[in-house]
Amino acid sequence: DLAKNKLGLDVQDLTKDLADALGIQGEAGVVVAGVEDKGPGEEAGLRRSDVIVYFGGARLRNVRSLGLALKDIEPGAHIAIIIVRNRALYRTVLKSR
Repeated sequence: DLAKNKLGLDVQDLTKDLADALGIQGEAGVVVAGVEDKGPGEEAGLRRSDVIVYFGGARLRNVRSLGLALKDIEPGAHIAIIIVRNRALYRTVLKSR
């Protein structure tokens, strides 16, 4: 899939159960289920269980919305993202491949 190919991430939708377990309100976002060694996600500091809520300035609703956003991303592009980790917001930049 595009998230794996371009970002080195395995992702899944944020469900109500996952949101409750991670202490996140709402169900909008994409959960990082896995991070490829030495891939773009790892280089950006992403970890398993991080929740990507903004990607390139756009609010992410689910994996489908991430896929749509990735369709037009060129290799080597830098994408600003916002994640939730341990109930706090963090900003980082991903470099696509």
